Amino acid sequence: MRPGHDRFAARLAPLAWRIWLAIGVAATLAGLGLSWLGQLNALGYVLVLVLGLVAGVLVWGGGFRDGRVRLKPRWRRFRRPAPAGFLILSAVALVGGALYSPVNYDTLWYRLPRVLHWLGEGRWHWIHTYELRFNVIATGMEWLWAPLVAWSHSDRLIFLPNFAAFLLLPGAVFSLFTRLGVRPRMAWWWMWLLPAGWVFAMQAGSAANDSYAAVYALLMVDFALRARTSGRVTEWWWALLAMALLTNTKQSNMPLGLLWLIAALPGTRLALRRPFGTLAVTVMGLMVSVIPVVVQNLLHTGNWMGWSRAEQTWVPQYPLVAVVGNSLLVTLHNLLPPFLPFSNRWNALATVFGARFDPYLRGFEFFGQMPKVFDEASAGLGPCLIILVAAAWFLRSKGEKASSGGAPTWLKWSMAALMLLFLAKMGCRQPARYLAAYYPFLLVVLVAGGVSARIVRQRWWQFVALASVASSILLLALSKQRPVLPTPGLNGWLAGHSPVGGKFFARWQTKLEDSLALGDRLVPFQPWLKDTKVVGYAAYTIGELKLWEPYGSRRVVHVLNADSPAQLRAQGIRWLVVDDMAAVVAGDHDGLDWAARHEATVVTAYPLSPAEAADRRIRGEVLDLEALAYQKVKPGQKLPQDNLYLLELKPGP
Repeated sequence: MRPGHDRFAARLAPLAWRIWLAIGVAATLAGLGLSWLGQLNALGYVLVLVLGLVAGVLVWGGGFRDGRVRLKPRWRRFRRPAPAGFLILSAVALVGGALYSPVNYDTLWYRLPRVLHWLGEGRWHWIHTYELRFNVIATGMEWLWAPLVAWSHSDRLIFLPNFAAFLLLPGAVFSLFTRLGVRPRMAWWWMWLLPAGWVFAMQAGSAANDSYAAVYALLMVDFALRARTSGRVTEWWWALLAMALLTNTKQSNMPLGLLWLIAALPGTRLALRRPFGTLAVTVMGLMVSVIPVVVQNLLHTGNWMGWSRAEQTWVPQYPLVAVVGNSLLVTLHNLLPPFLPFSNRWNALATVFGARFDPYLRGFEFFGQMPKVFDEASAGLGPCLIILVAAAWFLRSKGEKASSGGAPTWLKWSMAALMLLFLAKMGCRQPARYLAAYYPFLLVVLVAGGVSARIVRQRWWQFVALASVASSILLLALSKQRPVLPTPGLNGWLAGHSPVGGKFFARWQTKLEDSLALGDRLVPFQPWLKDTKVVGYAAYTIGELKLWEPYGSRRVVHVLNADSPAQLRAQGIRWLVVDDMAAVVAGDHDGLDWAARHEATVVTAYPLSPAEAADRRIRGEVLDLEALAYQKVKPGQKLPQDNLYLLELKPGP
């Protein structure tokens, strides 16, 4: 079967997309509905699942009975190298996701803990915490996690939404690319190559929330364009729901709604012919979008984004400088190799550069810094895919006048405006992953056209394309977070045959003080907390999840500096955890000062004992907040130790 003429994809893929969108809508509505009833728990989700299965049978069951929908995939397609590569990549991602707990930093810091806070209280609510990200950011991925965590009492299943979205990516890419002017043969190659982009491959088995949004972005435009040609209002409704779900993935994806608006505008006449159905779907879309989060932010902070004035300073102050700087950073991060032996030297130069031009670079988070170890948060498309895109764009540009077709004009201008907005406003240190939902549309602009389609017939291009898929498979199999291959044995063999290669590979596999190590710092406290149902938490460390384990056995309550001992005792809190960083933020010298002010006894501490922490104070060591938070010290100074303390509140009167 020739590329671009796959009846299986044409029939089954749209059904799979609708089911995926229905799951996203149902998960969000179920979370909000159960929260309203105060029943956000495993039993509540079981009832929702039963109702959802019944609804699914009623809506789609007839198609299976009369043969209009055939669940018989054509496995012959996977005999070709590119589809076979995608199949292997999917298998490696599935094995890695199933074998390992998530290690994504943001997931362990605030995304998964806030799900546990919701389940612990039986409702979605504004969490009493110093960390605003528990409350102010989009909730789309978390609503997909909530039933999985409620049923399993663990985090081992939360990679499944990312994996499901990854499987849907090829069909969505092919369908939309061909609708937007990419020749079928070129689109066929990109339907297998884009998932091999490192940000998509590495997040396929992870708990990150960047790449899965690309499917929503593709479907919102695809269904809107389908509605134009088919005249079916249901396609327009699905496009609306996909756009709503996209806004609730990350606030940085909200500007992509412009593409839906332009694509869906001609179909509004279809929607107006069914006013009651359109109104119902619109209300549903508002509920599953980011709007509920925006309303919460307005009520609690007075700002639709929810950020305080301090956090709002993390936006570049000079838009022109930001566009230039972010353009360099996005390009650099998309070209990063998986081995980064030069990162320390580079980061030292970037620090000097950032200090020299601080007034202009204010608002950037560690401008120009590279990750010490390459991971899913650092990944862009990868150098191989960038080479392929550049080659296709160069050939298209060279013969553009002779080329027929190409990306629609509205898409070109829209993407130019959206990219300028992104580059002018983004100040994070990992911009490449934030563009995951933007990449498909950028690719269409760069590769659409008749001339560029000829390049896929070139043997060198096909070789680089397959090498790109192979590199993604190898990268995922040797991933620091989820290695599938026996890396210790491989490291020993490589070190024996190539000292340089062994050194690089050892650096790749080195386990830094990352998410897991930080969480393990709370393990020494577990003997005291064995039978405790409520634990207070007044720390800035990432290890809160260790206090919840096993999930559902106890609740963790965040404690703020203003909370009095009487208020804490009223909540049933006897034990609480604090660290030096939280104490310094509160104006204390360290955690020992914090304990004294809150009438608490220090039971134990880690990694410094209470006696060692007291000796540190006697020596006059001042704990600087920037040094504690960002592990940065001035030349000649010693890096301070952020210590954790287990406190016991004194009994009240």
